[in-house]
Amino acid sequence: MPAAITSTALVTAVTTSEERILNVKSATGFVVGYGLYIDREYSVITSILGTIIGVRRGAWGTRATPHLAGSRVYVAPPNYFTTYDRFGAGTFANETAQPYINILTGSVWSVLGGKWRDGNIYGQTTNYGLSPAIWDDCPLEKMLVDPGYGSCVGDDFLDPMIVTTAHGYVWSGAASAVTHVAGVAHGAIIALATGTDKDECYLSSGNNIRGCILADATSTWWLETRIKINQITTAQGVFVGLAEEAGNSVACMVDDDNTLIVQDAIGFQIVEAANAAAHWDTIIQLTGGALATVQTPGSVATTAYTKLGMKSVAGLVTFYVDGVALTTQVLSSAANFPLNQNMQMSWFTKCGSGVANSITIDWWKAAQTRIAN
Repeated sequence: MPAAITSTALVTAVTTSEERILNVKSATGFVVGYGLYIDREYSVITSILGTIIGVRRGAWGTRATPHLAGSRVYVAPPNYFTTYDRFGAGTFANETAQPYINILTGSVWSVLGGKWRDGNIYGQTTNYGLSPAIWDDCPLEKMLVDPGYGSCVGDDFLDPMIVTTAHGYVWSGAASAVTHVAGVAHGAIIALATGTDKDECYLSSGNNIRGCILADATSTWWLETRIKINQITTAQGVFVGLAEEAGNSVACMVDDDNTLIVQDAIGFQIVEAANAAAHWDTIIQLTGGALATVQTPGSVATTAYTKLGMKSVAGLVTFYVDGVALTTQVLSSAANFPLNQNMQMSWFTKCGSGVANSITIDWWKAAQTRIAN
């Protein structure tokens, strides 16, 4: 198997081409003499002091340019980077490293569905597709061919009947509705709480896709969904992520404070009991235990499409917003982690101030390496 190229993100922006010091979220895998790549600029690491990195910029024929805070940073030995692209059918099996980065064109290539995909396109927040930072190492094509290798499920919501009871999804909640969005290419649905105070809408992968992820300590699992919410200023409760199979009921969230009821859960939530600007927190929760916040705020909420994702490797869960990893991870050994619980994809929304709440869902995908059973 190819070696994995380390990636992290810039903490502070690089505003000029003359700056020689970078501040990164994590320096794990950084070595003096290694290559460091941001956007279309290749630099050489000259010093490391914690997460403060000294670099010689604009190497290998690239130009030193400004970079935004949060920009993805790739680090690896120099021979792991390349100067030509990949196209068509693909596999990483014969490559030196992954992802496959062409420093001259800015292309960050990944294999998804047996084809080379340019992560510089597929990984952007404005794009529609899976985030390479989460899915680069997921053997989707192997899972599709051989269920013994693992399972892969999801939906693009092309079927206008997909949201009806007993047709793959389950929804409930007082004064709620789930509708297919007509005239939208590639499909989308809306989960709507109509607007009266305490109205709610709970949607889950329910009937046909139960137990899509077992929150264990040994396998690797991947999950991502592309959603948007309609408002970020008034009292509300929102949850997007994995919840227990029996968790989709008319009481998924508590009246007035908009918190989740105690049920197994891992994911992203907005909890605003009063009118306030919304933000996403990352949380875990255990039935018989309590809710534990992993990171708050995880990300500022917007009404634009946002990709929310998670990846677990041997029980270490990383949370992603628009393909960028949040700083705080959680281990399956943590208190109130729903260890070894079967979970299903879930989207919950609850009104707190008489303003209609909705979640538009473009797609979701979940995969997990095979667990002995």
